[in-house]
Parts: sequence; C-alpha cells; structure tokens
Amino acid sequence: MESMQTADSEYREDAGVTVISGLDGLEAAGLPQLRCRPAVVVCSSEDVHTIATCGRRRRSMLRRVFRLPRIIVTASAADVPLLKTALGWDGVLPEVLPQIVLAAPSGDLSEICLQARCIPPLSALGLMRALEAGQMPELGHGSRRICRKVAGLPYCVKFYRQPDDLPEGASHELLRELSLERDDERRNTSCEEYAYFRKTVAACPASLRAVFPDCVEKIYLPGHGWGILETLVTHADGSPVMPMVAWLRSPACSGVRKEETVACLSQLYRDFYRCAIRFFDVQNLVVQLDADGHVRIRLTDFEPRSRTLIPVDRLCRQLVRNKFRRRFLRFFNYFRDVLPPSFYEGLRG
Repeated sequence: MESMQTADSEYREDAGVTVISGLDGLEAAGLPQLRCRPAVVVCSSEDVHTIATCGRRRRSMLRRVFRLPRIIVTASAADVPLLKTALGWDGVLPEVLPQIVLAAPSGDLSEICLQARCIPPLSALGLMRALEAGQMPELGHGSRRICRKVAGLPYCVKFYRQPDDLPEGASHELLRELSLERDDERRNTSCEEYAYFRKTVAACPASLRAVFPDCVEKIYLPGHGWGILETLVTHADGSPVMPMVAWLRSPACSGVRKEETVACLSQLYRDFYRCAIRFFDVQNLVVQLDADGHVRIRLTDFEPRSRTLIPVDRLCRQLVRNKFRRRFLRFFNYFRDVLPPSFYEGLRG
C-alpha cells in the first residue's frame, strides 16, 4: 500500500484504488485523481451529517463529485438513508453511478476495494475517447441528436449533433439552436428530458414507469455538451427491438402476441392520458419481447419539450391530454386494418 498523504492519511493508494477518508480527504484528492482511477470514500457519521446540512452550492458540488463513475461510498447502516437522500441517489445503477455499501465493522476495506476495481470504467473521459475513436456504433438519429451504444455495456448515450454532422438541408435556425443549447443545462433537450423523467415520470404508476428505460441519467462531455445516458432496450436475447410500425405489420404480431399488443397499447394510452405525460412522438414506441416471449411496449426516445411559440400545454394538463390523444389516434389510424375496432372504441373517452 502506497501512502499518498503523509500526515493524516486523508487519502492513499491501495492496489490501484484511491482510498479517501472523509470530506477533507475528498477535497485533498482532487477531481483529476478521482477521474482516472477507482475510489472508495469512507464517510463517517459526521461527514454524512455535513453533506445533509451543508449549503446548496457545496452539496451540488459534492453530488457532482460523488456521481463520478467507479466511486464507492462506505457508510454505516444508520447513515445510509440520510446519505442517499442528501445525494439524491434514487434508483441509480452500480454499473453507471456511485453506490453505497455498508462499512465493515472491522474497518477492513480489502473487499470493498476489490469491488471498486470491478466497476466498469464508464467515465466521461472513457466515453469521449470511445466517441473520438469511433467505437460507439450509431443506433439511431434525429434532426438534433444521435443515439450511440456504449461499447461493452448495456447502455446508450444521446448527444447533440456536431456542427459538421448536421442532416442535409439543415436550417441556420437549427444550427443556432444546437450551438446555444449544447452546453446550457437549462435549455438542453437531454437535460429537460432527464428533469422531467425524475420529477414527473418517477412519480407515476409502475405500469407507466415500465415503459421508459430503467436508467436515465444526464452526462456532460467536453466538446459534446450535455447528453443523456439510458439503459439500452433490447429483446431478452439481446437482439434489437422492433419499431411499432414494423411490428404491427409483421407476421410475429398475431394470435396471443397481437392480443398482448392491443392490451399493452390500451394500458399505455390510459396511463399517459390520465397522468398528462408530455409524450407526442408516438412513432417512437417499440415492442420488446421478454424471456417468456411476452410483449412489452417500450419508449426509446422521449422529448417533453414544447416547441410552440407559446407553450400553453405546460400550463394546462387537459391541453396535454388533448394533444396526446390527437397524436395517438393520428398514428394508429393507419392500422385500422390490423387492430380490432374495440381498441379504437377505448380511445374515445
């Protein structure tokens, strides 16, 4: 073990893992040290109390630090609930974001250090290098964003297009929007999607939440701006999901699977309408088959932003419901020869 701090051992090196003692050690280690290698942060009860009661600016800074990939935080069982609340770690995945583990009564960190070394290196630097090396294949694209798969991990990332990668015939207005919004956390589409998901969708019924990706997190890459990282939606066997347009016309959508599709679409309509979810791009719905071959309706692209001059649908939930119903009916009217009349009767209310 190589000591990195001689006086009070605020942080040290242990077989490739940086072991940090408390908030003082965290500040002494610095961000460059935390970005380049796995780390274990040992938080005492006093440290947890400080995180929970510190000012907004410092807590925001600590959240950004603790959200660095490949970080494990240890705390006592009594302090874990308070620490999770203070840092906003609700439903995060250990493969992507920090995780909290219980501190060993003996103070032994060997097993925890081994766990830290096993966390996949999904860091901003790693993603940026993979993007520049062309190691993240494109999964899909729109006029503003491109979705790419994270190599070796079941996740995908979406970032704004680069100025030299705009679609043919792109307007100057689109170029201006992308330039202004790329690094603006308040106006970036991915940040708005993340905020809406965490504030509104997370509070909705489980049947509605199940439509969205399991993990949704925002991420920042220099040169690429703000983006969003999501769990990659695939079939249970790992094969790509099928867009709703193709699924309804495919031979696989017959018999029991067709009945399941109709039931899932009806449930989705009821949930989204009742909760007034700002989802209007119905063509982005896809069909996923689970391990037993049953049908699930999933959503792979979601932009809650209103692009109207006066976004009145943000002020009135009934206007959101009406717009969703119009878009939903407009899309599925093309499939009246496939879907049963009972499906459309349920969309009138």
